[in-house]
Amino acid sequence: MSEVIRSEWPRNSVCYEEETGAVEEPNRLDAFDSHFHADRLSRALKGHTRAAITDLVSANVGCSPRNPVNVVGGVTIYCDPESYPVSLPCQRGFGAAIGVHPKKCHLLTTAKFQMVLDHLKSWDVALGKTGLDRTEPESTWKLQEDTMVRLLNFSMPVRPVILHMRDGVDEHAGEVSAKCLQILKANAAPTQKIHLHSFGGTVEQVVGWLDAFPNCYFGFSE
Repeated sequence: MSEVIRSEWPRNSVCYEEETGAVEEPNRLDAFDSHFHADRLSRALKGHTRAAITDLVSANVGCSPRNPVNVVGGVTIYCDPESYPVSLPCQRGFGAAIGVHPKKCHLLTTAKFQMVLDHLKSWDVALGKTGLDRTEPESTWKLQEDTMVRLLNFSMPVRPVILHMRDGVDEHAGEVSAKCLQILKANAAPTQKIHLHSFGGTVEQVVGWLDAFPNCYFGFSE
């Protein structure tokens, strides 16, 4: 085994290559996927949006991660009105959230909004995603803000809100972060649990969010 590989091998793993000629896999860590689009992945792999979560987690997608993990749970996000499920999948270890992606606000018809409300009757279903996406034409921004406020009417401290923020000008989501924070302050309790999905902001923004919402958590994407 090369020194490069040796240096990257987890310390809690055991390697028997030199004694037996075989290499034992390192112990895998358990992982929790906090933002999992089951319907999108199902469509990509199966051609429909109804695949079981167990089938998606174990699916062979043609490539392996550098550091394999055991996916033991996660949060399935349903934010595309055109593929809202009639019933949310039930799988041990996995929770669910329903909302609307800012880019899909125009698809949130009265009937689709009612589906969101029906799912939110279950106290253990999170709200999201919702938020603002400034990569969309400016003509859609007011609808995004109105939809966000409309959904936040059904927020509560025990129900996490998954927030999407994307600025069309700079990668730090400066204007969007400030606007989302303003909307949240006006429409959610200070004790609201929040997951800022794929956060790419500054330290100052982190401090601002935590000052207003101490139960705010930040997700990062590579």
